[in-house]
Amino acid sequence: IAANATAQQLDELEEDDDFCDDAFLAKYREQRISELKVKQKAKVHGEVVEIARDQWTREINAASNLSWVFVHLYEDHVRDCVVLNRVLAEIAKRHAQVKFVKIRAKTAVPDWPDGNLPAAYLYKDGEMRTQLVGSREIATGPPPFT
Repeated sequence: IAANATAQQLDELEEDDDFCDDAFLAKYREQRISELKVKQKAKVHGEVVEIARDQWTREINAASNLSWVFVHLYEDHVRDCVVLNRVLAEIAKRHAQVKFVKIRAKTAVPDWPDGNLPAAYLYKDGEMRTQLVGSREIATGPPPFT
């Protein structure tokens, strides 16, 4: 109706009590605020947290029962790890509902080969769901789900 209405008809609609329902608008506003509060509560992380080996079970396995957990095994002397750490810091801000952690590869697994870095793991419900090892696999991503 409003798309083809004249200015006078629109003015008349504004004055029509049935068209301007303050109670409806107030209810809609409250509902929207409630939805935004729930969404904000889901954003509990927002940064990449460095963990130690003895924190793995609590910070990854247990935490994955509450949200997805992205794990990055890295070493500072591996260029692709440095780049991925920078990218993850930005992604973590935008996806605060996901927990992002990083751990030095040699801390997690003392004999982890640098050729398998960077390595990324995705955990949910206490289990590893995806693993990407090495720059090539991270660049191409996981295989399609079938």
